[in-house]
Amino acid sequence: MTIVNSDIDVLVDALRSLGAGALLGAAAENLKEAIRAVQITGKTAGVTIKISVKSDPNSEGEVLVFGTTSASLPKEPVKARFYVSNELLPVRNAPNQLVMKM
Repeated sequence: MTIVNSDIDVLVDALRSLGAGALLGAAAENLKEAIRAVQITGKTAGVTIKISVKSDPNSEGEVLVFGTTSASLPKEPVKARFYVSNELLPVRNAPNQLVMKM
């Protein structure tokens, strides 16, 4: 199937119309967040724009178009360094460390 430029124009106009541009604005912000996260983590991110279409029950021949956008961002895990106790538990102090009483 060959995509005709007028088809693309109609799609872009429809996307611009959803929420008076709010959908595309949110998608642009999600894209910025995704790029920022990729630059920080070096991992992959994704941006999704979902368009749903359903019949308008109140009007014959018309449809309702809904749009949502989301970002799937890589996250760095929260981490800390621990010693391993003789009981194989994570502890903050070295297991054989001498403790000075003051």
